[in-house]
Amino acid sequence: MDHSNPTLDQDSVIEHLIGALPAIKNHGLAVVAGVYSGGSGYWGRFIAELGALERVLEVHGCSNIAVVNVGNNDLAAVSQHSSANSVTGEALWNEKNQTADILIRQMNLVRRMLRHHGCCDVPVTHTESAAEWSDVQQYVVQLIESCDSFVMLEDQPYWNIGDTTNMSGAYESFRYRAGEVFGITKQLQRDVWLAATGWPRADADVPYRNTNNLANAKNAQDYFNKVGCQVLGGKGSGFYHSDWLADGTLRTPKEADFSIFNATGEPADNMDLSCSGWQANAETPDWLPQFAGGSGSL
Repeated sequence: MDHSNPTLDQDSVIEHLIGALPAIKNHGLAVVAGVYSGGSGYWGRFIAELGALERVLEVHGCSNIAVVNVGNNDLAAVSQHSSANSVTGEALWNEKNQTADILIRQMNLVRRMLRHHGCCDVPVTHTESAAEWSDVQQYVVQLIESCDSFVMLEDQPYWNIGDTTNMSGAYESFRYRAGEVFGITKQLQRDVWLAATGWPRADADVPYRNTNNLANAKNAQDYFNKVGCQVLGGKGSGFYHSDWLADGTLRTPKEADFSIFNATGEPADNMDLSCSGWQANAETPDWLPQFAGGSGSL
């Protein structure tokens, strides 16, 4: 079983995972399964997805499930909502602390269900942005410690409002922010998996961005060469945006801009995804975990 090259399904419709697992089994691969959290207002959806994941285990077992990820950027969502509503200080800290507590409880429920089905070796983790993982608050430390072996990191330099990031600095921004996270998680004996990164080829529906960051095919290719090939071709473990489903549909229109593939599975805008000129060298970041890379979508 090749758990070194998993694909990622973090879709809210977990029936897609049930349908995908036969092909994953046939190719000897493993999947990173995602369970929605959403905080205190979405316990019903979490329970529904937990039940759906249990159906996956009942039908297919867990030998092809490499990881279960619970929640996606939940602390970042609190930050964005609080910023829009001018919530700061103790009120913001309390809301984030409550969100982290809910995530930890939900991760423990997933572990209990996995143990019930004899899947004790399947790790459970959580995905956050670099800004949240590197915010050394007690609730962040507790959340990191609740993750098995590693945390999942999402970092999109294109979105980093307030950064002076342009294409020449995008790779350095990525390296700095991810390295900052790894510096914290390493102290807590956790590795970092890259949950998603990428650069958009177009800018059809992007309400928030740094005006220095230009979305076009040339910049998308440049970012893939500098970051994607490090993630997919080196010693790191991570996922690069490829957001089309197997049936040629898309999760959201915005994701088409980030996807390196088109609806037929071909490289978008004739992108060169071969990494033919890439080779591991002294510039490979020390923080990249020791697992082999993968490709997938969020």
